[in-house]
Amino acid sequence: MAKDIPRPWAGNILFQAVLFICGKGIRIEWYIFLQKVVKKTAQVVRIVRRTQPDF
Repeated sequence: MAKDIPRPWAGNILFQAVLFICGKGIRIEWYIFLQKVVKKTAQVVRIVRRTQPDF
């Protein structure tokens, strides 16, 4: 059960962010910022999975 919690949560945040950006008009700064956030999140998830295999 715990494994399934982060994914929809993260997806929901991304979805909200995309809706927000589309509402504002897509700006390059926002796009670059989102890419950085996604990369950082992926790094953190990888590190957590390595240190906590059951996560």
